Amino acid sequence: METSKRWAEVGRIAGKTEPKLSQVLFGLGRQDVKIRAEEQMIQSELLDGLPSQHLALQIIDHATVSYMWVMALYEVVRTLHQRLRAVSPDTAAKVAVAKREFERIRIPMAKLEAASRFPEDSPFAWPSMDRLKGMSWYLSGELMISRAELAELFLSTVESCDAAPPSPAGCI
Repeated sequence: METSKRWAEVGRIAGKTEPKLSQVLFGLGRQDVKIRAEEQMIQSELLDGLPSQHLALQIIDHATVSYMWVMALYEVVRTLHQRLRAVSPDTAAKVAVAKREFERIRIPMAKLEAASRFPEDSPFAWPSMDRLKGMSWYLSGELMISRAELAELFLSTVESCDAAPPSPAGCI
């Protein structure tokens, strides 16, 4: 399914639990599509040789937008998990797995310290424009988490929740 359609569907699914999330996810989905397109352009230019000053500034801007996008999507994951805990523990458990992965990157980004569950990680998420994965952050040694991987984790998590049997409260 096309990325923008997946985001629309995920917004519909999450909206069953918290109606306001539909609009937020619509916007984050649109940004995801824009970020992916920009990454392809940047990656193409990087393959052409050394980046120009203009491209270097584009990469800085891209890293900043990607950073804000990750922080915003973390808040959606956190809110979704919070709303689901009381009404659908099984579905909340699925979202909790994604939430932990988002926390791993969010805490070094926001607090400049390693997540307590991952004390071996760096206290700073080192940004990198990976030629294959796009905007990514190094957390420890070779461990790198990309924005695209986080997007896919979120989309697949919410999609799998919709496939689960409906909860008594009618949530996802």
